[in-house]
Amino acid sequence: MKFATYLSTPGLDRFSSREQFNVYCRAHKQVMQDDQEYRRTVQRFRHSLLVRGLLGTLLLVAASFGFIFLFPAIAQRPVFVAVSIGLLLAVVLADVLYTVRASFRMQEFQNERIARLLRAQAGDEAGD
Repeated sequence: MKFATYLSTPGLDRFSSREQFNVYCRAHKQVMQDDQEYRRTVQRFRHSLLVRGLLGTLLLVAASFGFIFLFPAIAQRPVFVAVSIGLLLAVVLADVLYTVRASFRMQEFQNERIARLLRAQAGDEAGD
């Protein structure tokens, strides 16, 4: 997995470190307006993170409390508590790892599209 940040956007290094974030934000805003596929992909990603976060939280709470209230005799056993906590932690860890990996992949996608715009703008400036 590649650890991509906005600073790894090709073409951004032409600007001073003080300008890089502002240039990236302006380019992102412009690509969001001009490129329908980019906009749809970014919005879908944001929406999926929100939905997964809400559903994951609801499912964890429902699974934890629901089982305790439905089966109170089993829920009092220490083995059950240990296994339940272990399973919950494993699910949360898997979700966090997936989210981090997906976020880095989305950042790579955004960097590619923004680099394309920066190259086009650099070509326009050189042609002037």
